[in-house]
Amino acid sequence: MKLQFILTLVLAPAISQATMNPGVPRGEQSLAIAGRSAELCVIPTHFADAKYSPADLQTEQALCSMTEDVNAAVCPKLESTNPAILFFSVPAPYTVQQAEAANCFMADPVNKTENIFKKRAKYKSSTSCSYTPSLLAYYHISRLLNDAGHVPPAVLRTLDLGRHRELANLGYSLAVKTRPAGDTIITTWKSMLGFLNAPALTKKKDVLFTDALDQTYGALQMNPTGEEFYRLLFNEAHGGTRAEAFRDKNPIFAQLKMLKPASAIAGTQFSAINLQTLLAMKDASDMVVMDTLLSQEDRFGNIHFKK
Repeated sequence: MKLQFILTLVLAPAISQATMNPGVPRGEQSLAIAGRSAELCVIPTHFADAKYSPADLQTEQALCSMTEDVNAAVCPKLESTNPAILFFSVPAPYTVQQAEAANCFMADPVNKTENIFKKRAKYKSSTSCSYTPSLLAYYHISRLLNDAGHVPPAVLRTLDLGRHRELANLGYSLAVKTRPAGDTIITTWKSMLGFLNAPALTKKKDVLFTDALDQTYGALQMNPTGEEFYRLLFNEAHGGTRAEAFRDKNPIFAQLKMLKPASAIAGTQFSAINLQTLLAMKDASDMVVMDTLLSQEDRFGNIHFKK
């Protein structure tokens, strides 16, 4: 298996204040969003020593080609404590408007458990447990470290404030209807809506809004497909945090901390179980290294893998 991070982003311990001016040249490429000339997509500058695959470069372009309400349906994310906006592809003969009216879910006529609208990307900004620069940095640091973690590509994106506010209103109202009272998802959507309703007054102004306060900005990240929950690196938190549970109870992390050579932990015979043990230890060490570099605090339990 290979580790694949499904990012919830990072809350950095210290955030420097700097406004986002869409008119300032930046990144490898800056693209006006087709159909919405006021919005912007930026492909961040690549590290010279990092290894980017042809698929990475294609994905960056694909992300910048997505236009909300035009060639992609957009709906609020309701199964995460991060109040993100999800981008969906819409197959013919359905329209973007039909998808959004159905909250971006319609059961497949053949497989009733599958959605005919496919989740393509996630737009996350610096709120809740998120910090936009860190999501962008994870992708590039992964490539610097020989694709450690297999982090999906991400680009910098702006979104019209009015449209973002509409989606946040919908997200909050749906969360209130579908979640138990006091649920964290309700709280984070309410908080996001408060920021969007008064951008000039929030202390997060510089990390959430462009300098004209008419757009939000965040990271648009490609959504992986076919992944499975990486249960081996997850421990239930009972009375503490998931990070503490991972540190104290996770068997893979316990092996990683042993002052022994890998051959003494996984053995020297070539077998599926020995190889899986080594790969799991590598996955855990990749996670710890990158999370330490980027001050991630909410990774544990948000990791998936692909076979």
